[in-house]
Amino acid sequence: MLQNMKDPAAGKSEVQTFPHERIYFRPSRDTINNVHFRPSGQTSEGELDLDTGTHLVLGLGLAGLATVDPAVSTDHTVMTAVLIGTVLGQQAPDSDGLFRLKGNAAYIRNHRGKSHSLPAVALWTIFITLLLGLFFSELPILHVGFWVFLAVALHVLSDCFNTYGTQAAWPLTPKWISWNIIHIFDPFLFISHLAAILLWSFHWVRPQIIFPSLYALIFI
Repeated sequence: MLQNMKDPAAGKSEVQTFPHERIYFRPSRDTINNVHFRPSGQTSEGELDLDTGTHLVLGLGLAGLATVDPAVSTDHTVMTAVLIGTVLGQQAPDSDGLFRLKGNAAYIRNHRGKSHSLPAVALWTIFITLLLGLFFSELPILHVGFWVFLAVALHVLSDCFNTYGTQAAWPLTPKWISWNIIHIFDPFLFISHLAAILLWSFHWVRPQIIFPSLYALIFI
C-alpha cells in the first residue's frame, strides 16, 4: 500500500509505506535522485552480498548431492560440468542485479520479478545446460540438465521463504510469493552447507553420505 500524505505546516508531500507490501509506482527523476529505496526485509547492501554467499554454498552443496547420480560420480568431466552448472544455476536468477545500472528504483521494481518466474526457470536451465555442452563434449545432457534445473528451481524456491519474495508463479499469477519464514541471510543454511563442503573437500566424509543427510535434515 502506498499513500501520499501532505504536511500542512511544511507544505511537503511524504510517502508512507507499510511493511511486507510491494511498492508499484514509477518515481519521478527527483525521487530517484533523492530517495534511497530499500525493500522490506533488506536493511543493507551487505545483506544482498550474504544472500549471494548462501546461493553459492547451495550451488556447491547440490554438486555434492549430484554424486548420488552414477552418471555424475563416475565421470570427472561430468562432475566438473555439474559443479559449474549448479553454481551458475544458483546465481543466474539474480542477474537482474544489472538493473542497478538503471538506478536503484529500477532495481527494486524488477529484482526477483520475471527473472524468478516459471519461464525464467526453464530458460535459465536450457541456457546453462547448452552452454556447458559447448565446453564439455559428450555430456549426458539429461543428467546435467536435471541438476542445473534443480539449482535454478531451488534458488527461486528459497527466495520465496523470506520477506522480499519472488514472482515465482508468473505468468499464472502476477502476485509476489513471500512466506516470510527465514531471513535474507539464514545462518543455519549457510553454516551447515559450509561445514558439509569442508568435510567433502578434505575427504573426511563421502559426499554421497553427507549431502543427502544434510538435505534430509533441512527438509525435515
